[in-house]
Amino acid sequence: MIIDETNLDKTKVICLFVGTAHDFSDHVLRIASEEFPCCDFQRISHINDLGFFDRNGRHNLRAIIVHQSQSTELLTQLSKISDGFHGAMLALGYRDVPAARQVADAAETEAGGAQLGYLPMNLEIDRWVSVLRLLLCGESYMPRELIEQAAAVQEPAKQTVPDKLFDRLTEREFEVLSCAAQGNQNKIIADKLGLSVHTVKLHMHHVIAKLGVHNRTEATICYLEQQQSARVQ
Repeated sequence: MIIDETNLDKTKVICLFVGTAHDFSDHVLRIASEEFPCCDFQRISHINDLGFFDRNGRHNLRAIIVHQSQSTELLTQLSKISDGFHGAMLALGYRDVPAARQVADAAETEAGGAQLGYLPMNLEIDRWVSVLRLLLCGESYMPRELIEQAAAVQEPAKQTVPDKLFDRLTEREFEVLSCAAQGNQNKIIADKLGLSVHTVKLHMHHVIAKLGVHNRTEATICYLEQQQSARVQ
C-alpha cells in the first residue's frame, strides 16, 4: 500500500493513537504529522471509544495504535476490532519489553489469528518513524527485542534441538520457519511465499511437531540458535 501525499484534502488518511496525553503526547502527534502530512493523527483516550468513531470515515483509517496500558482490553477485543475496522493495522505502542512479549504470546494463541503489529515508543526518532511508516502501509512489525526477550525468558528451560532434526523439515516448512523467526506474522509469510494463511499455519504445526517443541515461539528460538551455531562453526 502506497500512501499518496497528493491531494491531501481529498485523500488524507487517519491514524488513531489510543491512550492519554501522557501515553501519546502532543509532541509525538506533532512529529508524526510533520513526517506524514498526508495523515491525520488523532488521539482517543480509551479503546472503548473506538465504538464512537465515525463509521463513514473508517475506510480512511490506516492504523490504530493502542498504548500498552490498555493491552488487556486490546487482547479481549482484538478480533472484534480487526473485523470492525477492516483495513486498519492494529498495533501495540509499548516501552516495557517483557510485558509486550506477553501480549505477543497471548495474541498468537488467543486472538483468533487477528494481526497485531508493534511500535516501540523508546526508539530513536528516525527508527520510530520508519516503523510507523510500515504500520501506515499495512505491514505488521515484530521487533527483534521481543523475539530475543522470548528466548531470555525460556533460557532456564532451554531445549536444544539437534541440527539433524532440522533435516526432517521440508524446504517449504524451513522457509516458513525462517520467515517466522524474522518476526513475520502468518499473513505476511503467506504473502511472501505465495501461500494461504491456512497453509502457513499447517506448515508451522508440522514444524512444531517435528522439532519436538511446544509452540511457535520455541520453534523460532531453536531456529535462531541453530543459525547462530552454524555461523560460529
